[in-house]
Amino acid sequence: MLSIGYILLALVGFGFVVFIHELGHFVFAKWAGVKVEVFSIGFGPKILTRRIGETEYALSLLPFGGYVKMLGQDDNPAGERPPGPGDAIDPRSFLAASPGWKALILLGGVLFNLISSYAILITLAFTGMPMLRPMVGGVEQQIVNQKGERVPSPASRLGLRVGDLVTEMNGERVRSFDDIFTEAVVSAQQPVRLTVKRRGVDQPLTLGDGVITPAYSRDRGLAVLGMVPSVENRIDMVEAAGDDPANPELGERVVAIDGRDLTTIDPPLNGQEIIESLAMRLGTPIGLTLEKDGKRRDTRIVYAGEAASGTMVGFPTVLFRVIDGTPAHAAGLLAGDVIISVDGTPIAEVSQLLKRVREQTIRGQPCRITVWRESAVGESNLRDVVVHGTTIDGQPRIGVEPRALTRGRLPVLPLLPDAIENPLAKAGIAVGDTIIAPLPPADGDKANRLRFAVLSGGERVLVPISEVAFTALLDVQAVPKLQRWIGAKAAQSLAEQLLGARVVAGLDAGDGKGPSGSLSSGYLTVRKAAPMTAQGKAPAPYVDARALVDLVPDLFTTLRVDDWIVGVVASPAGLALEILRGAEGEPRSVQVERGVAIGFDHEEVPYRIANASEAFEIVNTTSYNMVVKTLQLIPRFFRSAESGGINPNKSLTGPIGIFTQLKQRAEHFGIASYLKFLALIGLNLFLVNLLPIPITDGGQLVFLGIETAMRRPLPVMVRVVAAWIGYVLVIGLMLYVCGLDLSRYLPG
Repeated sequence: MLSIGYILLALVGFGFVVFIHELGHFVFAKWAGVKVEVFSIGFGPKILTRRIGETEYALSLLPFGGYVKMLGQDDNPAGERPPGPGDAIDPRSFLAASPGWKALILLGGVLFNLISSYAILITLAFTGMPMLRPMVGGVEQQIVNQKGERVPSPASRLGLRVGDLVTEMNGERVRSFDDIFTEAVVSAQQPVRLTVKRRGVDQPLTLGDGVITPAYSRDRGLAVLGMVPSVENRIDMVEAAGDDPANPELGERVVAIDGRDLTTIDPPLNGQEIIESLAMRLGTPIGLTLEKDGKRRDTRIVYAGEAASGTMVGFPTVLFRVIDGTPAHAAGLLAGDVIISVDGTPIAEVSQLLKRVREQTIRGQPCRITVWRESAVGESNLRDVVVHGTTIDGQPRIGVEPRALTRGRLPVLPLLPDAIENPLAKAGIAVGDTIIAPLPPADGDKANRLRFAVLSGGERVLVPISEVAFTALLDVQAVPKLQRWIGAKAAQSLAEQLLGARVVAGLDAGDGKGPSGSLSSGYLTVRKAAPMTAQGKAPAPYVDARALVDLVPDLFTTLRVDDWIVGVVASPAGLALEILRGAEGEPRSVQVERGVAIGFDHEEVPYRIANASEAFEIVNTTSYNMVVKTLQLIPRFFRSAESGGINPNKSLTGPIGIFTQLKQRAEHFGIASYLKFLALIGLNLFLVNLLPIPITDGGQLVFLGIETAMRRPLPVMVRVVAAWIGYVLVIGLMLYVCGLDLSRYLPG
């Protein structure tokens, strides 16, 4: 189906929920003998109208609601015109109905929403309720709390790992990842207890009996555990150079790797586990068995890692930092060390180092890490370092921050398994060459060809810089989103302007425009190796680097005309700017083939019930969570983060967001997920319309209760003022959440 089809499907779904609500009012009004004058889907100007019998049916411009207008209701905000002295009341008027019938008419909309949602959910429960498996797809090592501090996440402290299946939470059975998310938010500052299976076996967790307290995340605006839901085995992204029919296709499932059937594993491997299992095969040919629509095919690809992950196969892995007090520091690893192998296995990508360290640490075995280290003339550059990994914040680590060396001089080219040629060497890059900068793809090129500006020869010069100077290099002045919508662009950081640039001349410190024989002013005329910026514009011809004059004074006394400023590198003494001096000629453009990268996405899979009673249990739990627990969360929006509050700016969604999610579910997850979300919207409408706000059904029921108790109508002024207050509150909230939606979904 084309994207426009999914948009229309989302519109139909939105209209359906509103239609059901208004139908409830309509049916009960007819049942009570009240005349219905207008039945409208939407508010505002009417687009389509048709009169059938005594009722005008309308489709109005704004599809964010609807209304049923009954005889006896005016168009004033109070919604109901109390009879004046001597007024005759039409027996078919809403005003003539008994309090009981009035209450039923007002409740009709929410009752129909509740019934329709329950009917959809129970049907799905019997046929296979779409759910995100409660399986850990990733563990966030740290989260940023309300104070802006980076703290270990609860999930990392528990020792959760990719592939762990959460079976219980606070003694309640967990069937979906949504259950985990909801319980964490509701529990907030209260401890929760998790029960986990690892590959089908009950797994003791790091913190005793698995008790942990959710932590507030500033980025999400609510309490979290710090675990990421798993993705499934359906391919959602392919990056490949060319249109080889052997390449995987979107929608195909990986069911076997090199003949190993993955469908026989219980529970099935998730997408993250498949990616992890292939980590040591990066850059090598692998055999895949793919399945789609019941048909299988075998293919063979050169595996380039996870799509959109920035995997760099064949580039040296360098230690950017070694953390003090960790096993790596105690064993003698140094910043700037280049990883050659772990226990004799060559390391050709950062993820391979992490995988080997994790495996050995879990087994309780040390890692023998071979590194290349800058040494004095006559000494060997290779060192063997034995590191005993440990558990840090619940995760197996040694205490290093590795990065791919994609800028700077190449001291080695990593080996690949089975004597496969390194992709850099295959592209003509040699040991001792300097990668000046990445280049944008050539016109019409595919995603998995990388281009770099490379120079041979020249002298490598290092200029020490502090962490403060490094931060200043990366700093970018944020541009408010509203300004970005009207075209304002954030200024490039100094790193973006300087790295990969050749110094042409200095500029006068007075006006920053005239030529100068000195580079010490901080103004530099440069020429970038890349002819275009990431935004498709020519880079600026000069750089105002005065912010670095005091932070890195040696830079401007060391720099010379024709020097290349390559990048930031690590060394045992700290960070340094790498300068290339004396290289002749212009950088050559080198194209590196990556192979085929694949990616997976989240997918709701049908949950198969054991018996009929479980279907009702699932639906009752889902309805309870959506209505009762949501109601419990409303006061949290008015509390501080320290008191378990929720930041509405990060968590509320309006009509635009709901519509977008409807479309995405229909497009990516299928019709069952779309119907489930429709049912949840109906339950949400049930709750919202029962809130005691004057213009909602709940508010009208409050008025009716007061009038019944008083045995006389409320004064018109009281109802009008209350109604206007309700309108202001609802319209204000609508504008607020629509603004949040726009800030999330508009470009920028």
